[in-house]
Amino acid sequence: MERIVIIGGGMAGHAAAERLRELDFGGRITMVGDEPRHPYNRTPMSKQLLTGHLDVKDLRLPSWRDLRIDWRLDTDARSLDTDAHIVRLGGKETLSYDGLILAGGVSARHLPGAPMHSEHVWMLRTLDDCRRIDHLLERAGQVVVIGGGFIGCELASTCRQRVLDVTIIDVSPTILMRGLGPDLGIVMGDLHTDSQVKLHLGVGVDSWQERPDGVTVLLADGERIDADMAVVGIGTTPNTDWLESSTLDVGDGVLCAPTCHAVGAQEKQQRAH
Repeated sequence: MERIVIIGGGMAGHAAAERLRELDFGGRITMVGDEPRHPYNRTPMSKQLLTGHLDVKDLRLPSWRDLRIDWRLDTDARSLDTDAHIVRLGGKETLSYDGLILAGGVSARHLPGAPMHSEHVWMLRTLDDCRRIDHLLERAGQVVVIGGGFIGCELASTCRQRVLDVTIIDVSPTILMRGLGPDLGIVMGDLHTDSQVKLHLGVGVDSWQERPDGVTVLLADGERIDADMAVVGIGTTPNTDWLESSTLDVGDGVLCAPTCHAVGAQEKQQRAH
């Protein structure tokens, strides 16, 4: 192989490039990322970055090898031709490859009915999202978090460290239900309650009302919650839209064999028979 293309400018893509150089791959590595910056660690964004314990520079991923990457930042992958070994990018650019690594990651899941492009309702996925949320938290007093998973609970804890009133809303009977199960969920719920986080569990959002100074969330049980801002953290969806026209099986992410090779349409048809 002389040219390997990596789709995805996150931790997985960065680790793949580093491993290739560790294995003495001397060819060309091209990394395509949809953000205008080099790979960084997203994990601290909902915690140490928003509390001020870390700075943006602390999110940079260290490289233990000279990666010699041909960067395509702020660029979307649009389609894949596995027969011709070509990736089509935005702006009609094409990349040919001998090997292709799919590390596109996920996007924040949108809550149906939630305001789109609102100054008061945000999802946390990128560093730009984090910066905007941080700016709004500086002026906020009341914050509502939709979703009681890890991101939602971390954000709520961060809000309390910043001495803000915060409410978690989740349709599950306990927080962290899907990640930790009901028993640990109850324990974690008690910890949040002890920290003065308000919990509205087992109920969903019925509708939203935007105000000039914030947002009002109306719950299915009739409860009304007024807040200066809301953060939606209800999970993620795999970034596979650009692969829909390819031969790969992307029914629920990219289906892979035990070797992590992507499964194509031919293999999918064989399984069906």
